[in-house]
Amino acid sequence: MPRFRSAIPAGLLWFAAAAAAADPLDYPIRGNVLTVVMDGEVRVTYNPLTSPPISHDTIGAANLIGQPTGEGVADVGLPLSFMGGGHGLLLAAFDATTQFSGQGLLLTDVFAGLPPIPGSPIPLAGAAFLLQIADLEVTLDGPLSSSLVRTDANQFSWAGEAPVTIAGTLAPVLLIPGQAPIPAPASGAFSVSAPGALLGAFSGDDVSTTLDVGLEPVEVTPDTDVLTQPIVVQLGAVGSVSVVPNRLRIRVDGSFTGVNRQYGLPPSRGGGLPPACGIGPELALLMAALGGLSRRRRAA
Repeated sequence: MPRFRSAIPAGLLWFAAAAAAADPLDYPIRGNVLTVVMDGEVRVTYNPLTSPPISHDTIGAANLIGQPTGEGVADVGLPLSFMGGGHGLLLAAFDATTQFSGQGLLLTDVFAGLPPIPGSPIPLAGAAFLLQIADLEVTLDGPLSSSLVRTDANQFSWAGEAPVTIAGTLAPVLLIPGQAPIPAPASGAFSVSAPGALLGAFSGDDVSTTLDVGLEPVEVTPDTDVLTQPIVVQLGAVGSVSVVPNRLRIRVDGSFTGVNRQYGLPPSRGGGLPPACGIGPELALLMAALGGLSRRRRAA
C-alpha cells in the first residue's frame, strides 16, 4: 500500500498545522494617549482700497492631546502555537481614531505684524488663529512582523517598521475679540502615508493577553486645499484683512493598549530569560535602528 504521507515534506506539514493552530486576535484599544504637535507659517495681509497690499508672515505652534479609540489585530500563535513567544508577532491591522476636546491655538495676536489700520471698524488687537482637527485617524497600511523577546515571565517586547496613514479633517478659524468666530470658507480632509516606527510589548495571564503599541513620532504635511483658502475680514472703507496658512506640519505620536479575553497564555516556564537563540540580538539591533531613525526625524 503506498505511503502517501512520505511524499509531503515534514516542514510543510508542520507549517500547515501551526497555521491551523494560530488565530488572529482582536485587541480593542483602551487606556491610550495620542499627541499632536502642529507648527506652521501663516500669512496675514492688509488690503487697502487705494494702495498695494501689505503682508506679514509669522510662525506658530500648537499641541493637542486626546484619547483614541480603535482596534488592533495581532497573531502571536495562540491558542496552540505560541511556543513561549517563538511564533513571533504579526500585527495584521491597526486603526485608531481620536477626537480632541481642545483646539490648536496656532497664533495669538495674529495681526501684530501689520502696521496700524486707522479707521478700522473692528479692533484687530488680540485676534487668534487656530486649527481644529476632527477624526484624526492613524492606520497601519500593511502588516508588521516582529520577533517576541521575553523580558519577564509572560512578558515580551517587539519592534518593527511599516507605513502608516495619518488622516483627518482640518478647519481653520479666526477669533477676533468681541466678534463671532470666523471659519475658513470650508473645512478640508487630508490623508498622508508616511514611514512608521512602532514598538511595544505583549503580555498575558491565564485568561487574557495585552498588546501595547507605541507609535514613534510621524511627521506629515496635510494635502488639503483648505490651507490655501484665506479667511477674509471686511473693514469697510479702509479695505480688508486676510489670514491664510503658508505651511503646516503635523507630528503625531501615541501609545495604545488593547486587551483580548479570548485566550490566555500557556503557563510560563519561569521568569528568567530564555537561552540565547539569536532573536534577542536581532531585535536589539532593530530597536537601536528605530531609535536612530526617531532621532533623525526629530532633528529634521
